[in-house]
Amino acid sequence: MREHVEARHNRAAPLSPPSPTFMISILPNWHPMTVHFALALPITATLLISLARVAPERAFAAGAVQAAKWSLAIGIAALWLSIGTGMHAYLTEPMDAAAEQAVRVHQYWGWGTAAVFTMAPALWQAQHPKQVGLALLVCCWLGTACASVTGWLGAENVYRHGVGVEARTTAEAVPPPTSAR
Repeated sequence: MREHVEARHNRAAPLSPPSPTFMISILPNWHPMTVHFALALPITATLLISLARVAPERAFAAGAVQAAKWSLAIGIAALWLSIGTGMHAYLTEPMDAAAEQAVRVHQYWGWGTAAVFTMAPALWQAQHPKQVGLALLVCCWLGTACASVTGWLGAENVYRHGVGVEARTTAEAVPPPTSAR
């Protein structure tokens, strides 16, 4: 793995996967699979927390709080797993200098998103665990805003810079359709 870090900084040719394979290799890498849970679960938790905060006396509020706790806990684990798979992708995927800079910005936002959401359970425990306080609500909405920016930057990396996308094989030109008269 060390040679990959050195090659990345020396702007070497595209990197091959690390020799001691500690992960099953999938194309393009594991990050796209883990990142969707990392975004969806904490955002769902934020919506459920908001619902429980707006209508605490309603019958669904207790269930929303329980579902939010589980979504948040699993989502935080998925966030950190996604950061790990993202770092692995960064070290093994070939990219040009512009793409590398864009990926770094995406990484910084990802770490910030994970840090904000990781604070949420502590805020929840500082209050009555079955209630939704304002500090928790603000923390989760801040995390959701960060997650939105992080997701947008990740999409930019894929669709604008081609990061994590295999090169297309050249296709033969398709002749224009002929009119049947």
